[in-house]
Amino acid sequence: TQMFVFEKQKDIKKRVIEEFENNPITHLFEKRSINAQGQTTLALPPLDIHDPEKDPKLMELHMYQNALEKQKVAGDIWVKNALIIIRNKFVIDKSMVKFLVKDNPIIPDGRERIFQSGLYMFLNGDYYEALHILAPQMENLFRNIAREVGGLTVTLKNGSSMEKTLGSILSLPELLECYDNDILFTFRGLLNEQAGANIRNEIAHGIISEYDCSTGACLYFGVAVIKLLSLTSVSFYQVLKNSEKLKHFEMPKKDAIRLK
Repeated sequence: TQMFVFEKQKDIKKRVIEEFENNPITHLFEKRSINAQGQTTLALPPLDIHDPEKDPKLMELHMYQNALEKQKVAGDIWVKNALIIIRNKFVIDKSMVKFLVKDNPIIPDGRERIFQSGLYMFLNGDYYEALHILAPQMENLFRNIAREVGGLTVTLKNGSSMEKTLGSILSLPELLECYDNDILFTFRGLLNEQAGANIRNEIAHGIISEYDCSTGACLYFGVAVIKLLSLTSVSFYQVLKNSEKLKHFEMPKKDAIRLK
């Protein structure tokens, strides 16, 4: 949690533009994403060579794709190894993660136990099972926040109501006004965007493999969930306050680890 920081959208956008300007030839052609079955899941058109910010929606898709590349590297390197170190050093039982969910105001009522189970499984390396719990529960968490701040989370048609898609929920003006937009951007990319990890939809359709859940963006997502819950956990701040080791924790410099 001390090492994880939600990346700012302005920094991602800046990185996309810099990479475009430094390597214009590589950006002349569309980017394609292919799944394990050999199917093309995304055909991302190139940015305008004269004005990369000409199409805001296209720029946003390139930002999701750029963020995903970083998330995969972070997940496969530092997240995976950090989790291995934790499991080698500690025997984790379910009660040890209760402090993250107990009385946490952003967790919907009655969902504390299932969040606790998902976090426990994730920290113990049962990633496949953990993601099948945490992804839909995170969707419900954001729906609940949107509903609490007055956002309309259902659509009405012919006298019947239907829940809005996750993409629509994460774009509700009421939610964007009250919640950190960088956090929403991160989870929108991880859960719901084809240009991003699209974890929620792959789980909903039974596509995601057990191997995929133990790599890259999926590991990054699990730690993002822990970080998000820590931000509103009173018990978490008590741990920070009382831990002698964390009192002396120093954040590494930005370029302490450089990936080439």
